[in-house]
Amino acid sequence: MSLAEVEIIIGQNLPNDFKEYITNNGNGILEPSCSFPMKEFTPFGNKAMVDSIFLPDIETLKEDDFFELGMICVGSNVFGNGIYLSFRQSDYGSVYYWDHEYRCLWDDGTFYSMFPNLAEEIVNYLELRRKGETPVKETDFESFYLAAKSFSEFINALEPEDY
Repeated sequence: MSLAEVEIIIGQNLPNDFKEYITNNGNGILEPSCSFPMKEFTPFGNKAMVDSIFLPDIETLKEDDFFELGMICVGSNVFGNGIYLSFRQSDYGSVYYWDHEYRCLWDDGTFYSMFPNLAEEIVNYLELRRKGETPVKETDFESFYLAAKSFSEFINALEPEDY
């Protein structure tokens, strides 16, 4: 599928920085995988991973529940989480990390039973959540976390990792 075809399907232009990246780099696996910092507190720590960046195909767009909400999946990692690009008016071009495990809905006990040695940033997230100090999320976006305000910012923040 071409950039122009995706733009027809979503009914608007994709961000120029994303189009430039795909034009210059195509779809593909990142070698090595990369980490990137998160812009908000998360239940998985202050960094996330990406293994591939791509232009979604028609099947991916049709099957993705978040497409109708103004988000397209443009990357993923081996853990099954997605990198989403917003085409919503309110945050057009922003990049989000989708935690497919919805850890934001886990109770504290689940965290501690699954991961007895929780990282400090996750302990801090749980404390903020208990105090009601985590940001209120829009319905259907509870498990999306801001990674960057633009695709260029996202790409520039990538750090190679071996895991």
